[in-house]
Amino acid sequence: MSKTMSLTKSQSMPALKQAQSADIKRRILASVDRYPGLKDSGAYVAARVDKAREKDRLAEKEYWAHLKKFKEDVQSVFKLPKDSYAGKRSVQEEINEKVEKGQRALQETDEKYQNWLKEMEERQQERIQEKLQQRRNEIDDLNNRKLAASFAEVAAFRGH
Repeated sequence: MSKTMSLTKSQSMPALKQAQSADIKRRILASVDRYPGLKDSGAYVAARVDKAREKDRLAEKEYWAHLKKFKEDVQSVFKLPKDSYAGKRSVQEEINEKVEKGQRALQETDEKYQNWLKEMEERQQERIQEKLQQRRNEIDDLNNRKLAASFAEVAAFRGH
C-alpha cells in the first residue's frame, strides 16, 4: 500500500511534507481499525468523564461520612478564657468620674478666687475709709487751728 516516495525536482518541500502526513494518517487509521474498542472519540471522552464523576461522588460521600462520624465522636475541649473586664467599671464611668473631679477642683478654685476678690474689696474699702477718716481728721484739725487762730486774734484784738 505504501509507496516509496522519492524527491523529484518538480516537487517542493511543503508538498512532500503534506504527502508524508497524509500517508502517516492513513496508516494510523488502518491500524486503529484492527483494534477492538470505541471508535467514537466523543463517546470515549464521555465515558471517562462519567467514570471520573462517579469516583468524585464516592470520595465526597466518604468525606462527609467521615466528617459526620468525627463530629459525633470528638468533643470540643476549647474553653473561652475568663473575661478580663468582668467587675471593671466602664470607660464612660471612669470618664464621668474624672470630669466630676475636675469640675469640683475648678469650683473650689473659683470659690477661693471669689473669696480673695471679696477680701481685696474689703481691704480696699477699709483703706478708703481710713484715708477718708484721716482726711476728715486733717480737715477738723485745720478747722480747729483756724478757729483757735481766729479766737486768738479776737482775744488779741480785745486785749489790746
